Amino acid sequence: MLKQRTLRSLTTAVGVGLHSGQRVELTLRPAAPNTGIVFRRVDLAHPVDIAVQAQAVTDTRLASTISHEGAKVHTVEHLMSACAGLGLDNLYVDITAEEVPILDGSASSFVFLLQSAGIALQDEPKRFIRVKQKVEVRDGEGAQAKWAKLEPYHGYKLSFQIDFNHPAVDATGQCVEFDMDTGLYTRDIARARTFGFTRDVEMMRANGLALGGGARQRHRDGRLQSPQQRRAALRRRICEAQNSRRHGRLVLDWQAFVGLLLGLPLGPCPQQPTPARLARATRGLRNREL
Repeated sequence: MLKQRTLRSLTTAVGVGLHSGQRVELTLRPAAPNTGIVFRRVDLAHPVDIAVQAQAVTDTRLASTISHEGAKVHTVEHLMSACAGLGLDNLYVDITAEEVPILDGSASSFVFLLQSAGIALQDEPKRFIRVKQKVEVRDGEGAQAKWAKLEPYHGYKLSFQIDFNHPAVDATGQCVEFDMDTGLYTRDIARARTFGFTRDVEMMRANGLALGGGARQRHRDGRLQSPQQRRAALRRRICEAQNSRRHGRLVLDWQAFVGLLLGLPLGPCPQQPTPARLARATRGLRNREL
């Protein structure tokens, strides 16, 4: 029996939100079996809990947002990816603002925080979403088409393509596959950092976004010079989708995931409308135990 996991002790971090630029304190705490991952807005007069589930996703424009009773938490994808990569099932996340801190722009800092607190096994079986049949959704037509599909697979594998029509990205391969069973998440995926294009920065800031981002937190197109940095663009998309078993932009639920996720041609579109549809399509594909 694979057991559920939580933290051995609490751990904290302080940083700024990528888009809001607000200072934020984060406290990660152990949680009882079957709790799932719960964000708690402790800065509000009456703290609000936001459980991580598909129905809580309210926005995916340039970041992933979850909401409940009017309270929101933005840019949860890095932390959620780290939780998925380390197999954490139960966790409380106390947060003092509406956006998770960007830290170094990757999931790696969150992996370090979680590992520093220690991982504890719990006396309850891990829950899974098992894909039993092919599920596919599409948006758009022709060159603008985006798609994603899930297929049965004994394990958890992701395969993604990107299409940014930019020489810094096009100069290297635009498809990558990653199998979680390799145990290389921390080395190959968690360190992939947020990236963007100089041409988009002013537009984003004019719309009140990227106010807390700097060169330390992201790769920009002029800096994607080495093959390793260019390949990081693809690994970045894996990092964002890798937490599909918990959050991501494709499936948001706290059960672990068993299946093959084939990724759509992803470009610089500010919002990917496919995820919510794929989340709805996977309802009912759950087994308590493999």
